Parts: sequence; structure tokens; C-alpha cells
Amino acid sequence: MQARLEVEQQLIQDADERGWAREVERHTAVARRLTALLADLDETASHADVPACHGVLAPLSPDQPHELDPADSAS
Repeated sequence: MQARLEVEQQLIQDADERGWAREVERHTAVARRLTALLADLDETASHADVPACHGVLAPLSPDQPHELDPADSAS
């Protein structure tokens, strides 16, 4: 699961670089779920928080919903 979390983080970064806000949101949701599952299994994710991508997403925690930057939804 940790390897999959790392892949999702790479996909978040790639989608952000391409300006694909919906893909950033989708991969972030998967990363959050993986983080929660790892926490449930008492495993530490190598990256406890999925990093914010250029202000698009707020810092994450398993029980904190994310919000898209309102400026992104205007495009």
C-alpha cells in the first residue's frame, strides 16, 4: 500500500503540472484513503500528508476534507 501511495503522489504532481484539477482531486482522494488504511493497519505512511500542489489543495489529514481553490473552478 505504501508503494501505491507513492504512485498516487506522483500522479497528483503530474496532474497538477498539467493543470488537470479533477485528476488532482481524484488522486488525492485515493491517497487519502490509502493513508487512512495504513493508519488503520498501524503502518506509517512514508508521507503522512499528501503535499499541497501549488495552492490547489489544503494540507491533508485522514479526517480533514480537502477544498479546491475557488480560482480553479472558474476555468
